[in-house]
Amino acid sequence: MPRHPVVLVVTVLCTVILLALSLPRTVVAIINLPGNVWLSRIQQRDDVAVEQLQVLIDTRRAALVWADSAQLRNDLALATLWHTVETQEELNPFDEDDGSNRKVLQPAIDMIHDSLKLGPANPYAWHQLALAELYAGGVSPKVVKAIDMSLRTGPHEPRIRTGRLELALIAWELLDDDLRAQTLDQIRLTWTGPQQEIVRFAYELDRAHVIREALASSRDDLIEFKENLERYALKEQREEAEALAEEAAAAEENAAGERAPGENVGDPAAPPPAGAPAPAQ
Repeated sequence: MPRHPVVLVVTVLCTVILLALSLPRTVVAIINLPGNVWLSRIQQRDDVAVEQLQVLIDTRRAALVWADSAQLRNDLALATLWHTVETQEELNPFDEDDGSNRKVLQPAIDMIHDSLKLGPANPYAWHQLALAELYAGGVSPKVVKAIDMSLRTGPHEPRIRTGRLELALIAWELLDDDLRAQTLDQIRLTWTGPQQEIVRFAYELDRAHVIREALASSRDDLIEFKENLERYALKEQREEAEALAEEAAAAEENAAGERAPGENVGDPAAPPPAGAPAPAQ
């Protein structure tokens, strides 16, 4: 039976509306494709080159023309933050800052706040804000607040667990009792997986006492941590000694190359220093 003309018109209109509504999402998905691989590598804590970060920035900016979302803004903020850190070599969260760090990082911080306005329960965005605030002004209450919010909104997110734990240990002296207890829980949770990062934090951040407090209920864990920490310390000390030896050798080589002919140590043509005994005839 042929359809009524009104039914046909309504069907066509609904189809057009649905296509129009789905078009922005389709376009955004296509635009995002070149940057997705680099986003995934950042989330896995892999190294990403500045050029690759720029691809991620460009794709997210282009996608925001078609659709606005907390996720797109968060991706853009993440890429902008790391691009700034990688290209501004003078940024060091542990140096005294005259405000220049915050000036450089403020655009990334503003982007993170924009994403949080659209998605305030995003633990990844809060983690990024904690990291950005650390680079912008060192350990501060702003860093602690962002760590706290990240833990509240996503305490069991595996992709940021290790990085967030590192930030909490850096800011340990400013954490209140409740946040310290949460951090100890995170240490115990992380210890059940790969332990090398925990050992690294203990050594490099001088937080072995915090790790021992977290593992105090298990004698076996404490013994394992002690052994791993000792091995890590020996490895670091050996590598540091080798690096110093290489630097000393390179400095000696450079100094030898800069000496005038006839002044090299052991050169038979070099005259003996003044006051030195003459060689035997």
